[in-house]
Amino acid sequence: MKKVLLALLISTGLFAYDGTAKSLVAIETGYGQFDYSAANEDNVNMGRTSSSEDFGILGLKIGAETEEFRLFLDAHYYQVGGAFDYANSVGLSLDYLMPITRDLNFFVGLNGGLMNLKVVDNEIGVSYVYSDPYFGGDIGFNYDIYKSLGLEIGFRYINVNADNTQYYKDADGKNQSRTYTVEQMMNIYTSLVFKF
Repeated sequence: MKKVLLALLISTGLFAYDGTAKSLVAIETGYGQFDYSAANEDNVNMGRTSSSEDFGILGLKIGAETEEFRLFLDAHYYQVGGAFDYANSVGLSLDYLMPITRDLNFFVGLNGGLMNLKVVDNEIGVSYVYSDPYFGGDIGFNYDIYKSLGLEIGFRYINVNADNTQYYKDADGKNQSRTYTVEQMMNIYTSLVFKF
């Protein structure tokens, strides 16, 4: 796995591998909010005003790091409520590290991947599962507690901006549709980063 991640980092052309890269495994938890809207075909009953849902996060990240860059393959589970049964994502993130002290870095990064959501619509008695691409950015600090253990605190923005339309028959047998638009997700998180 380390060789694959290092090859991805090298292929970006952002740095030359000098043999000092470390393998990383991180466990993440956090809290956030995402915005969505829902509308019937005629946009009357549910409107187009955005709603927000709070969520908790559990994540696992596997990656590699040099002095200036870090690449993670990550998976996240979001504990959401309201109209959503669950949400999860799988993606990549690339961070640029800027040292403040010997043990403290400031980082900015890009992320992207696939978001999976399960909508439970009690009003019409059905549920749907959607998968949509996302992209966004990260910003934060990471601190090396020990040579092999780091603590990361960050803010993540994810733009999903996807319309998912579900067609169904109402109680009178008429064809209807309902569109769920997931707009953006923002969260703060902390990670324990194990370095090898």
